[in-house]
Amino acid sequence: MDNRRRVPESVAVVLTALAIWLVEVFTMVPAPFTVAPVGVGGYIVMQVVPAVVALLILIPVCFGNPNKGAPARFLGHPAVTWMGMISYSLYLYTTTITVDIGVGGAERNFLVTGVLTFLIAIPIAALSFYLIERPLMSLKTRSPLALLRERRRRRVGAQA
Repeated sequence: MDNRRRVPESVAVVLTALAIWLVEVFTMVPAPFTVAPVGVGGYIVMQVVPAVVALLILIPVCFGNPNKGAPARFLGHPAVTWMGMISYSLYLYTTTITVDIGVGGAERNFLVTGVLTFLIAIPIAALSFYLIERPLMSLKTRSPLALLRERRRRRVGAQA
């Protein structure tokens, strides 16, 4: 029998998240290229604030009762849930929009570029989710052959 002590799963999750963040901070540039003058303060904000927010949400969820408290209320809020629904579409469009805003108006500061990006990206991401992503997700449980058979049946029914 193995007498070694195991690291609790919640500690492992926090340590893994911290390791990923450290690798990202020290090896990756925060954007494909600087889209607006960032400066030292903006760079620190871009690197530290997301990690701190994630940590503040993750710690109570890992160590506390996930059904109680501020993190559960925050993550269960309808606006946050909706943002989670459109998050992949938001992820797809934000870099492109940020680059367009930043390059075209490089004199804008980091905050203005970020706010404008989200004001433009959220409606586009919502449209993309409802018009493209959701209809395609409804096809994921059906096999391609079943879809073709159904299509054929509809054509035969329409011709009759």
